[in-house]
Amino acid sequence: MEWFPPDPPFPYTKGDYSYPINPAEEYYKNKNDHLHRNWFEQMLNGDRREFFAFDCEYWIPLPSGHNKFQFYVNDFEKERSSKIIRDFNLPENHSLRMTVFPARIDYSKYPAAIIHLQLGENKNSQEGHKGFAFEFQIEENKPGEKELQCDLYENAETHK
Repeated sequence: MEWFPPDPPFPYTKGDYSYPINPAEEYYKNKNDHLHRNWFEQMLNGDRREFFAFDCEYWIPLPSGHNKFQFYVNDFEKERSSKIIRDFNLPENHSLRMTVFPARIDYSKYPAAIIHLQLGENKNSQEGHKGFAFEFQIEENKPGEKELQCDLYENAETHK
């Protein structure tokens, strides 16, 4: 996830500079999602969390006020990806809740030139593109609420 700050540092102009805001790996140490990277990987690739598990809820702090964000979701195994850029006016003590679910984008509604620019020539417009749909809600924070753990191994055992 990236944030386009309203007042980017010099020499950037508005909308020209983005800043990744995924928290560091340490932020999720109690999440129990079994996706932890070791310190060596963090030294090589940076310590911001890039991998998240489906069906888990993650809390990522966002700045209040009128801001633009870019959300990018990629499921390598299912060859599915999507990105969206959205503006939000987030009041103080409020959070953004994002739900992501699989979707197919129907390219028959778009001109061929746009399909070519977005995906290249080899994509079949009749087939569509496997991606994700995004839903957003702005909600008031609940003082004292604790982030839920997400033990994927425990959940897998109970759903067999």
